[in-house]
Amino acid sequence: MGGFSQFSLGQALQNIGDNITINAVLGPNRSADRAGNQYGLYSYVTAQIGDHYLDFQYNGAYGNTYDTIFDSIYEADFIGGYKGLFGPITVKANALFNVWGSVKINDLYKTAYSPSSSDVSSAKEGLGFLHNFATNLQVSYTAESYGITLGYRARGTQASMMYVEEGADGHTNISDQLGALNTQRVWVDGYVKPIDILTLSLNPYVQTVFIKDDYASLASWQRPYVNKDTLEFYLKPSIDLDTETLLAGIPSSLSLYAKMKYVNTAEDQYSRGTNKGSFLLSEGGAKFTMKDITDIFKGIEVYYGYDNTNTNQLFNTLIGAVTLPQSFTVQAGAGLRTAHEGVTASDAPFGFFLGIVKKVEKVLYKPVAYAQFIYNMDPYKGFGDGQDNFNLDGYILDNGVGAYENYGAFRIGLRWDL
Repeated sequence: MGGFSQFSLGQALQNIGDNITINAVLGPNRSADRAGNQYGLYSYVTAQIGDHYLDFQYNGAYGNTYDTIFDSIYEADFIGGYKGLFGPITVKANALFNVWGSVKINDLYKTAYSPSSSDVSSAKEGLGFLHNFATNLQVSYTAESYGITLGYRARGTQASMMYVEEGADGHTNISDQLGALNTQRVWVDGYVKPIDILTLSLNPYVQTVFIKDDYASLASWQRPYVNKDTLEFYLKPSIDLDTETLLAGIPSSLSLYAKMKYVNTAEDQYSRGTNKGSFLLSEGGAKFTMKDITDIFKGIEVYYGYDNTNTNQLFNTLIGAVTLPQSFTVQAGAGLRTAHEGVTASDAPFGFFLGIVKKVEKVLYKPVAYAQFIYNMDPYKGFGDGQDNFNLDGYILDNGVGAYENYGAFRIGLRWDL
């Protein structure tokens, strides 16, 4: 069984004068493999000086037994970060560098180390700097009615973070922060409020391969595109409208968005069924909310999702929740799968669900009671992640097009937030 200890700088030592705050943490543990069998260490030092914040972090993965803790250092993460405020401008910079060891088989043979819960399948020691490097740079400007962020990020073929999870339970925390392996991206994220009730946003990016040398010799998961010179263009426009003044003073809002992609090479065109093309409308959605409607209907949330992320099926979903008195919520929805051209139609194209949620006020720690019936779709988060709540990516179902296709389930339980 794994465990950890944590030592941190005492409160009395964290303040230097009136403008400097520092902290240091050392966390020896036996959780480097997330199974309690491998010794590890997380540690960091932070300093805040006025409007400027710096941090440095070191993580290490060591041996499996006490006698061999330091015989090999399988992974070492060196991470640095900075955030600074310059009036309306915010600057953020983060960088990561990994040093990898190898697993000794015997005196003659060794093999590559495979970090746990990472999208780096196996990490080779001795590769060049960029293969083990990642960075994320952002500059933001915020005004009263508009804002813009310019960013750049890059990730090598085996850059990873030991205590950030990827893959397990469908989590994508590493790639969400660093990007996909061996990619680099330039992006803009901007918004403008032409009137008080309306916000228009635009998020474009351009992404391409980071390391092109010896591209054909890289592993398949280290080649994000077939053609190393592919440029992928992405655009996400969105609209947020406050509709309270349009609906007789009822607090309400409407949000719309769409995601579009384009590639410039034939080898990396998007496939949907037997069709291929350079342009793809991959996702879209709408959300409508109302609050304080009547004494009976406390609130309504409705989501429409257009999910074209699957190569075989298009998935349209309409789901919603109604909040009632005494902490009751009723949830319901439906989905329709449509086969792309050349693909055999699903045996279960139509799905639906019904759920009831009640916060039990008179039980210790006020648990949430829930009951759910799902058929040919699953809109809910996994057990332990707030399983009475919708699991959404934008306004489409994060569980994917095929979740519970040809299956049904009835669930009942209690969930405590302790």
